[in-house]
Amino acid sequence: MKIEFSSSGVVMAKDQTLRLPAAAGVRIASQRGTVWITQDGDPRDIVLSAGESVVLERTTSTIVQAIEPAQITMADPVKASRHEPAVGLIAQVRLAVERLVGAPAWA
Repeated sequence: MKIEFSSSGVVMAKDQTLRLPAAAGVRIASQRGTVWITQDGDPRDIVLSAGESVVLERTTSTIVQAIEPAQITMADPVKASRHEPAVGLIAQVRLAVERLVGAPAWA
């Protein structure tokens, strides 16, 4: 599995998933494509199309899956108004991917 990180977000292939640990308060926005988001313990399914966003409410794990090729951004709500990425969350995602595939997936 290869996850591509760029300055404009995370590029996801169709059916690719990301697991985000404890991402409460993070804003996820679809820049391109459609993604499905679910948070552990939340009965709702969230589907974002290009141009839509959501702020995660739960401290539990969150799964983001690309329904079609997609590009998403993740930002801290305080920083989101200034369009700055949530560097800490992106670092967590990179570590999770590295553990999953055994090597940096973004290199």
